[in-house]
Amino acid sequence: PNVSKKSLSNKINLIEEPSGQYDVLILAVPHDEFKNQNVDQWKKHLKKEAVIFDIRGSNPELGKQSYTYMNL
Repeated sequence: PNVSKKSLSNKINLIEEPSGQYDVLILAVPHDEFKNQNVDQWKKHLKKEAVIFDIRGSNPELGKQSYTYMNL
């Protein structure tokens, strides 16, 4: 959400609004809009077997869910 499409290479497909179910969630930077989302907002976009990489550990509540959760 903090990147403009113009600044990206045409090889990257920026998703402005998630739709559907995803296998992997990567939280790389703890922007407030990500930290302030509750677990249910994330869960509606993740498959049951999803893997969550929370690089900085900014949303530890996700680790209490039934997903594979990893952080540094």
